[in-house]
This record gives sequence, C-alpha cells and structure tokens, in this order.
Amino acid sequence: PEPQVAERPRTIAETLAFTAAPVIVTTAEYPFRIVHTNAAWSELCGWQSHEVLGSTCALLQGKATNLAHTAEMCESALKTGYAAAELINYKKDGTPFLNRIVLIPVVSQCAHGTRLTNTVGILDGTPLSGAIMMTSMDSQHYVHQPHRSLPMPPYPMQNPHGPALGNLGFDMLPSQAAPLSVTLDYMAYSSEPLILTDSIGRICSANKPWVDLCGYTCAEI
Repeated sequence: PEPQVAERPRTIAETLAFTAAPVIVTTAEYPFRIVHTNAAWSELCGWQSHEVLGSTCALLQGKATNLAHTAEMCESALKTGYAAAELINYKKDGTPFLNRIVLIPVVSQCAHGTRLTNTVGILDGTPLSGAIMMTSMDSQHYVHQPHRSLPMPPYPMQNPHGPALGNLGFDMLPSQAAPLSVTLDYMAYSSEPLILTDSIGRICSANKPWVDLCGYTCAEI
C-alpha cells in the first residue's frame, strides 16, 4: 500500500487543534466577540469553547486587571491588527494569572483584495504569587512591561461587514509576508519552540523555548 501523507491544515480551527499554546479567535471589530478557542485555552482559562462563544474577553477581567492597558491593546488591534501586552486575568474559578498576550490579524481574500476578518490571541499564562496579587490590588495595576503596538502589516485591511465565518474556513496567512519584526516579536512572546528559516531551510533565528528544548544556542545554529 502507498504510504499515508498527512495533509496540511487548511483552516484556523484545524491548525489550532495541533498547537499547545492557548489560542482564542475573535471577530475583528470591537468588542471582539469570541468565535473559537482551542483545548489549550480551555485548560488555561477553565471555560469550554461552547460556554464562551459570542462572549467577549471581558470574562477574563477582574479586580486587578488594568483596564487602561486592555483598552490600549484593543485600540492597537483595531488600527493595525497587531498588539501585545501583559495583563492580570482570571480563570473561570477566579484564580488570577499573568497573561502575556499577542494579537495577530487574520485576513481573507475578497473581491477588492484582502480584508481583516478576525483577530487571533496567543496567550502565555503564568501563575501569580499572593504577594504580587496584594501589590496589584493595592495599586490597581501590575507593574509590567508596557503595552507595545506592533508594526503595521504590509497589506490593506478592511473591517468586514457581517458575521464572522462560523466554520473558520478561511486562510490564516495573508498573500504577502508579515514584516520580519512582527515575526520576531511573535517568536519572542510565544511559549512554543519556534525557529525561523530562509527559503532553503537554513536557520536564521530561534526563540528561547526552542533553545531550552533542543540544547543549542543561537550562535551554534
């Protein structure tokens, strides 16, 4: 019999099923209503996907969540499609965690070119100690790395008019490559081991989780 060859995932939902990082997909327009979550997100946050569909990420907010930084992140996502921040968020059972989150855009081809259809959030959740939580509640904010707006993507984006695609059956990547700085920012924030190669497979960069997993330093590769 002929060997079986695994097919490349064709939709975001299929792609997210294979990632160990907690990921959430929302609409591209405010208030960023949830249209999909993966199993890793449910494990981190406590809600099952069917419990949060149509809701917003406000369900993760609590007493120590910095709403000003949350608003700045949303504003950046609306303007450029990209954003990154560190926030205190809360699980379904009320447990707080430090959420390092990166937002990246999803685009789809349309009659007039490409348009922004959804926003993908990649989370990196870290438990918080009681001492940090007390400081956070007293000051109403967590002293953290400031919110950063990532570079504008190189393709035109238009907010779609209409509901999100329920089956997530659209391309994850735009027709043009994202700026290298955006790719490196994503690698730096990701908790998954990632490497960047050139067109013929030579390694150009690796993030810390990859170095920790494989044992090589960036200089060695």
